[in-house]
Amino acid sequence: MGLSERLGRALAVGAIALLTSCPGDPTGDAAVDASTDATQDTSDAADTGNDGPLDSALDGDSGTGSWNTIAGFPDGCNEWTEDEALIGRFDETPCTGMATGCTKLVPSWPDGENLYLAASRNGIHDGSRGLFSVRHYLDDDQVVTAIFSENGVPRGGVRGKFPTEFDGSCFMTGIAPGRRGDVVFGVLEDNDQYLGAVSTETGGEPRLIRVLREEESYLNAIGTFRPTEMGIVLDLFPAGFIYQLAWADGALTSLGSPPADPGQDIISDFYASAVFFTFWDFWQQVRVAVPGDANRILIAPTDAAAAILRTDGTSLYWLQGYGPTSVYDFERIEIWTAPYTTSRDDLAPRRIAVTPLTKLSDDFYAGHGYAGVALTASRLRLYRLTDGAETTIDTPVGTTLQRGGVLWLGPEEIAIASGPRAALDGLPYTTHIRRIRYDALTWE
Repeated sequence: MGLSERLGRALAVGAIALLTSCPGDPTGDAAVDASTDATQDTSDAADTGNDGPLDSALDGDSGTGSWNTIAGFPDGCNEWTEDEALIGRFDETPCTGMATGCTKLVPSWPDGENLYLAASRNGIHDGSRGLFSVRHYLDDDQVVTAIFSENGVPRGGVRGKFPTEFDGSCFMTGIAPGRRGDVVFGVLEDNDQYLGAVSTETGGEPRLIRVLREEESYLNAIGTFRPTEMGIVLDLFPAGFIYQLAWADGALTSLGSPPADPGQDIISDFYASAVFFTFWDFWQQVRVAVPGDANRILIAPTDAAAAILRTDGTSLYWLQGYGPTSVYDFERIEIWTAPYTTSRDDLAPRRIAVTPLTKLSDDFYAGHGYAGVALTASRLRLYRLTDGAETTIDTPVGTTLQRGGVLWLGPEEIAIASGPRAALDGLPYTTHIRRIRYDALTWE
């Protein structure tokens, strides 16, 4: 069976592959990402090829020279390394067609086929540096899933099986970075979910946090997992439940609305000990879970639905829909912002812009004074908060925005992933990342 067929089979079981799902998008539309203007760069179409420093396990020198087993995981399922020669890296090159202000990261793997799939919400920026995660599919029923820094250098990665015939055995489920450099990864073995992490809280060594046993099958329908200050947050989509595993002992805590509530809870973002989520019902609200209060209403306008909150720890950004025509569709959708808070009483909202969107969608990105929405499979609209100016970014000819491909909006640049629409039901499969400075864009 060829690699494309195996990737297609993996996507078919994407409900189990944690990081290939799109938990914040109840519409089912794939997120899209952008790069340089279509008239400027055509190279992608043909090119193949929670607040602090990273902890010692990720920030040390690369070159360990081997894959290391992780205690508590099934034999041969997950192995960890920081060795660049084993993981691969991205090479920095100038973007074709842009004289300044744009850097392209091109994958350069040491072995296997030059393919990888990005994941939903797979990048993060803490204000000083960016991190992103990718999957690198090999020829021998294996996958390497790794964390990279903004310059394309690997910070660490795990290797697991990627079976030709999916049988629930030793299936590599994903990896996710947090703002502090915490990294969470998982594997599915005989319907048990093994979740591990490398974090400052655990002394810098990869370790098992918890095994979700088969009898806890409701937890194994995870849409995604993310590291926060308090632990690993599990987003069960489409079930609409949120749980948290404590760093220290893996203790399980329920977050969000009570199970008796008719709506669904879907994580929007997190910062420090706060987990922000959208309560999806006939009228959406933004809520937040904080220590001591797991279901606090934060944003609930009387004349609009509020959803899909993003935060950088300084500001909040979210969408508001007016004139509903269905649960997810509206006559008008606006972007709003406010200084960071977890208290409804302290919320000071203001409108940024009216968007061309008519659907509340997870294709919304924001941070460090900028916000963006995906307009099409190859176009992104970007807004600047200081003056409301906007600009448009298109992908190169022959490419589309990668699922979840706006990796971050940092203080000085936006990082976007795009690739050719050539296989896997139109999903990009060879992805290049562009870091584009805001001052290299034309604002109106």
